[in-house]
Amino acid sequence: MQIYLNVKPSIGIEGIASSPLLLLNNTKISSVKKYPVKFAKDAYLKHYRRIVDARNVSSNVTGDIYTEIDSCLKVFDLQDEFIDKVALTISELVGNAIEHAKTDCLIDVDVTTPYRKEGEENIRSYYGVNIVVLNFSPKLLGDDLKEKVIYAEDVTGRYSNVKEAYDFHSNYFSESYLEDDFCNISAFQHKISGRKDIANGVGGTGLTTLIKSLEKMSDNYRCYVITGSRCINFDHQFLEYNQDGWLGFNDNNDYFTSVPDSQLINECLIYMPGTAYNLNFVMKGEKIDGD
Repeated sequence: MQIYLNVKPSIGIEGIASSPLLLLNNTKISSVKKYPVKFAKDAYLKHYRRIVDARNVSSNVTGDIYTEIDSCLKVFDLQDEFIDKVALTISELVGNAIEHAKTDCLIDVDVTTPYRKEGEENIRSYYGVNIVVLNFSPKLLGDDLKEKVIYAEDVTGRYSNVKEAYDFHSNYFSESYLEDDFCNISAFQHKISGRKDIANGVGGTGLTTLIKSLEKMSDNYRCYVITGSRCINFDHQFLEYNQDGWLGFNDNNDYFTSVPDSQLINECLIYMPGTAYNLNFVMKGEKIDGD
């Protein structure tokens, strides 16, 4: 088997040069045998990759992940606050995959070579920090919530508010806005969890707050989650919770009487059997040339 790629390097996709798939193009058996090892775990120069086995994790796996990511990024000319929030975001995503999807989780982090911005007075380096955290599972992002709230006969507390919102949103379901989309955005609401053993979950509050903060710190960004055939795009101007902890994903920041902004919800060109987060940030280096 051989892999053929024709990719023009850019600050958003330069990490393809670190893909373990490239080992399959080598005719040497020794290189091909390295593939499953590199696929499962790799930390070298600008690339960090790890599969977290949900069946065999330590009680402090998220703390271990935080430490590893923090250590890998410290060697780059990046803000300490940015590094801290990236490590926290990845740790939270890993925890979600293990606790909710109950499945293995793949982490892949690439940092590009330095780029320069044309016309900038104070010459700095810019780095692409490109992150993927995904799990393969028959359970999609909003599936548990659908069973726990939408299809349940008796819901109480904050979950009854979700049911109330569903009654409004269901009037606007169409080819471009599906019931699955509503369940997906509801998974990011404060104290809402699809898990049956949790009465008041933490929901996606911490995650979306971290993503919003990272986007505001970056010079440019492209962040989204895909699950099944649906995609939610994250844009920090739509990631503001109201005083009651509800997130509308729209200009009104209204979860109950406004549908999500059409630019945030769309169909994915592939089917993702599970949930995959893609978080790309263009970060300005701390140092100015000559300092």
